[in-house]
Amino acid sequence: MREECPRPDFVHESGWRSLNGTWEFAFDPEGRGERDGYIEKGVPFPLSIEVPFAPECPLSGIGDRGFHDHCYYRKRFALERKKNRSYRLTFMAVDYACEVYVNRKKAYSHLGGATAFSFLLDPFLVDGENEIALRVYDPGKKKDIPRGKQYWEEESEIIWYTRTTGIYRSVYLEELPSFHLAHAAANGSYAKKECLLRYEVSNPGLVLEARLFDGSSVLWSGRALIEETSGQITFGLANAAIEPWSPNNPRLYELELSYGEDKARTRVGFRDVEARDGKVYLNGKECYLRLVLDQGYYPGGNLTAPKKEDFLQDIRLAKAMGFNGARIHQKTPDPWFYRYADEEGFLLWTESPSCFLYSPSGAKALEGEWSDIVKDAYGHPSVIAYTPNNESWGIDDISKDGEQLRFAERMYRLLKKLDPTRLVVSNDGWENPLTDIVGIHDYSDDEPERLEAFKKRLSSKERMVEDPPNADRPVFAPGREQMDKPFVLSEYGGIPFNADDSTRIWGYGNFESRDGFLARYRKTQEAVASSPYLAGYCYTQLYDVEQEINGLLTFDRKPKADVKIIKEINGIVPK
Repeated sequence: MREECPRPDFVHESGWRSLNGTWEFAFDPEGRGERDGYIEKGVPFPLSIEVPFAPECPLSGIGDRGFHDHCYYRKRFALERKKNRSYRLTFMAVDYACEVYVNRKKAYSHLGGATAFSFLLDPFLVDGENEIALRVYDPGKKKDIPRGKQYWEEESEIIWYTRTTGIYRSVYLEELPSFHLAHAAANGSYAKKECLLRYEVSNPGLVLEARLFDGSSVLWSGRALIEETSGQITFGLANAAIEPWSPNNPRLYELELSYGEDKARTRVGFRDVEARDGKVYLNGKECYLRLVLDQGYYPGGNLTAPKKEDFLQDIRLAKAMGFNGARIHQKTPDPWFYRYADEEGFLLWTESPSCFLYSPSGAKALEGEWSDIVKDAYGHPSVIAYTPNNESWGIDDISKDGEQLRFAERMYRLLKKLDPTRLVVSNDGWENPLTDIVGIHDYSDDEPERLEAFKKRLSSKERMVEDPPNADRPVFAPGREQMDKPFVLSEYGGIPFNADDSTRIWGYGNFESRDGFLARYRKTQEAVASSPYLAGYCYTQLYDVEQEINGLLTFDRKPKADVKIIKEINGIVPK
């Protein structure tokens, strides 16, 4: 029941307390709760739910997959307040909009389902029993909000899956000194031998002390007076004996931070990523991307993994099959996924849920989400790229509508400003605007007779551009040709193999037997490896999800074929 520390990348010495478990719960199908004062009047909620699982999934104890735009949560807990202490409440994710009440007083509101939010409870707490309640609004059919793969129809079909409403990641409480670090994330550059520490504090005016550890040995220490509530400090480490982080050597160092009475720790890896001369480089060396698409869905929990070890299992299975990373598709990773990717040396493209229709309000919401996504990803060396848009979802008229094109390029500039150390894949798939990597989606290998044309298209950048796999979707947005950028085949394959004999099945092209699947997979990978013009690929996909059976694994993570054979095929050296 997800009782581990929800945020392992930033842990306070003073500790934390999980608020996961059983909460009171109510659906509000008519949207009457706000008008009738469900929270303010303490109206009883008829159901119970197991947090952090959403009501649509079986592990919540409810498992109702219908449309429920409005719902309510309530949790009571005992607390004896201590002098000169602050209490911070964190929700790791609530989909989509919510208002939080503490002891029946409105304390906080949040918009966006992809990232965490925190606030201090101090003005609202009492000694003894306290009450937290949430009013949640998640419009199940609204297409101009960031929703990712959550379907707006009743039943899942094709590439669209079950919806997620309300709390779907952990909730926890921290007791902190009055002066404390509210956030810290460290990003290391091996080339520059420096550490960039981003911080937020409750109150400025104290000295922040930092110590970098290699095991029990102190490699470096530094101090800085904090004069603002948030900022960035650059620590030079020229004299420290540090190693670079890479998939072959995922070297991490502990960073201990002290701010007044508050002590916290995080970790840092030193690495540099860049795109130049049509290639991707990691620490100055060419890095051919062998990625796999990871949808981030789990049996019983949908967008919530039943156990943190489920993330580690996915990463290790992907590496066992010869992949060096993943594109996390249409959702944000759990902090434990980030942690394991750092430890295992697994490269990540971090994505966000997309809108499906464009609107100014949806564009604004997506911009707001990305500020927090970058904040969460900043301290993880495994993250090498951000993908704010996918296949022109939510910017469907990008080639005709100047407002949508400007929005896509505004997102690119925003992300480069928020984090200049990562690459940005602006609109992965086609109609690439200003971008660091040209992402191309091509499923035209879905039938044997079309494989030769697929291979021919990959034989030069000019062919990829002049003969796009989707005739009505050019590779570049109008006037944005960028032939010098790395080209990555960032979705392809999707070979359907029904290992579970399920009756609810969908995939790209013809369904295969195990032998047919392996033969077709080999031919597809040989075609990809024959191209000297690709900087990498991302195969669709790591595992089946609901009715979509394009996975190399079943939904419950059983290999469909010998992982050693898949690794051998993936090891074909690009020409």
